[in-house]
Amino acid sequence: RLAALYNEQGRLGQALDELDDLSTRQLNAGKLDAMIETLHQMSDLAGENLTVKAHLVERYLKRGCPDEALLELDHISEIHQRAGRMNEAADTLRQAADTAWMIGQHDRAFKLYDRVLTLAPDNVTLRQAYINCLLQGGRQKDAADQQRVIARRFWEARRVQETIAALHQVIVLDPRDAGSYGQLGEALASVGEYAQAERVYRRLVRLTP
Repeated sequence: RLAALYNEQGRLGQALDELDDLSTRQLNAGKLDAMIETLHQMSDLAGENLTVKAHLVERYLKRGCPDEALLELDHISEIHQRAGRMNEAADTLRQAADTAWMIGQHDRAFKLYDRVLTLAPDNVTLRQAYINCLLQGGRQKDAADQQRVIARRFWEARRVQETIAALHQVIVLDPRDAGSYGQLGEALASVGEYAQAERVYRRLVRLTP
């Protein structure tokens, strides 16, 4: 009731402080459902205040409510999207994906990473994080596909050395990928690394005689 009065007077900070204190007391009393409901009220009062939303995510995680934290992270991502901040929205979903992975919800993590890359398809760092997640989940073929995308992005941007490194990673993940051997040979030759290019092409000939 005190929080509601503060809010009616436009004193949002104090209203949130009262609810935060109440949630702590509910936690200490073992009233977890009531605590979650109080944190929901805080979220509703906060509106699009990202600082408060981030505070709530931290609260949920520390208090053993990861599913609630994931929902809050989804809300934060939506706020960023409405404001046109796609990279921030994607990074928030990456945090959600990592959280889902840590609590054993692997399929949910993969779906979240798919959303991440829809928002930020050119963000190599986020795509590499997805590759790590795929490898931990034993999905090596999917990881190789994502690594191919990275190599293609680098090649289109004329970042040849990064392209070469990315193609090496593809071949590690998929040693029989003839297309990547061909691209690697082309990339090496384009920077004058003819001896290395020759070795790559010889491997390609053995692979596809």
